[in-house]
Amino acid sequence: MSKTVLQTEDQKKMKGYAQNATIIYSLLFPFLLWFAGMSGMVADSPS
Repeated sequence: MSKTVLQTEDQKKMKGYAQNATIIYSLLFPFLLWFAGMSGMVADSPS
């Protein structure tokens, strides 16, 4: 017996937004992490 999941247009739109936000976040996270590490080194002023 198969169950069909009915999605409204709003639910489909929100799913798309969530997928896009996840992809953008996963692409930007390494850069944000690297910048956070660099700012700590700059504040320490290593020579």
